[in-house]
Amino acid sequence: MNKFLIATTMLGIVIILDIFLDQIFWKWNTTFTEDMQNNTFNGETFIFAFFSYLIVLPPAIGGILYFYTDLKIDSLLYIFTVLSGDIINSFLKNIYHQPRPYWIQSEISGLDCNTEYGKPSGHAQTSVMMIFLLQFIYYPKTQIWSADKTIRMRVKIMIFVLQCVTIFMIGLSRVYLGVHSIGQVLLGWCFGIYCVFVYEEYIHELFYNYMKSELSVLKANRFKTAVQYGTLIFIIIFSLNLGLYFINKYEFVNDEELQIWLQQIADCQGSSVSLFSKIYQNGFLQVGLISIIYSFILGCHFSDGIYQQGKSNLQNKEFKLMLYRLLCLLPLGIAALILLIPTENVFIEAYLKLTPLEFLAGFYITIIYQKILKYFNLQLEGDFLVQATQAYANINDS
Repeated sequence: MNKFLIATTMLGIVIILDIFLDQIFWKWNTTFTEDMQNNTFNGETFIFAFFSYLIVLPPAIGGILYFYTDLKIDSLLYIFTVLSGDIINSFLKNIYHQPRPYWIQSEISGLDCNTEYGKPSGHAQTSVMMIFLLQFIYYPKTQIWSADKTIRMRVKIMIFVLQCVTIFMIGLSRVYLGVHSIGQVLLGWCFGIYCVFVYEEYIHELFYNYMKSELSVLKANRFKTAVQYGTLIFIIIFSLNLGLYFINKYEFVNDEELQIWLQQIADCQGSSVSLFSKIYQNGFLQVGLISIIYSFILGCHFSDGIYQQGKSNLQNKEFKLMLYRLLCLLPLGIAALILLIPTENVFIEAYLKLTPLEFLAGFYITIIYQKILKYFNLQLEGDFLVQATQAYANINDS
């Protein structure tokens, strides 16, 4: 608990310092970013864009490890923690409601056209969480160390340096692209470090053991506690989200300032932008990601399958079988096409498109997918929430 108090106090000090140093950071950022953008070399924009989009790789790795290894609980914890970091960042952005540099500074070009608020940087915060937790959650299961302590230490140092360099480059890329200020990136890193500390010290072991215990046997009221707390958190997050939406819309942003921001976004995107929801929409919808976590918990509660870690052996299965199993996810991909239907109404986007799709994704992975595998005799022992059946026996013997 002393560690938690110290870490929380340090974060509080950082937040206070950020308030007092905000204008200084903006001045530094204007000079620094303008100099970077005006003195580029061939391929520099591509390099920074690469690091900016590199942030999608760790969650993809988590998804692959979930479907093709026996590290399913680890993978779920990793993915849900990353989603939680994204939700926290969206809340913070809509509390700070600070514009992005290219919205308000004519000296800075928007080389990427993000439309939600800018502080703290989501890329900075989630990159810290994604990169450090990727090693923490999967270690030591995915790493083989030498028996030599000196070699082990050198490898750890090399990995840590690589992690720090990658995080730094992702943050720097956001400044170069004109979508974040130096202060926004620094604050994002600080929130990310705090989230990593809290998760590693107080959450991971507790959640891991709870999920392993609840999933290993089929019993009445499985995940009952998780459903109760999950329902409460789901309601609170959606209520706060709506409250922040209206507070931002009617209290924090004046029409003159809003029109300036919208015009900069329109110039960047090459299309007209006329609604407040364009600025708030992305952050508003990211908070809706709680629907995926909540629906997954509900799916585990209602599922009649179990998961016993250590029994999966997907690596030795033939490609044809794995392809068939992958094709069973196709209906979920088809359902996702609803996102292509254009709408300018943030509530239609959130409550009639994204949230239903997120609930479908959670229920599909936990219940529907396994029933499809069972129906087509594609289940394997060790599958997540595998149905109580002998149907996988023939496949296991093949």
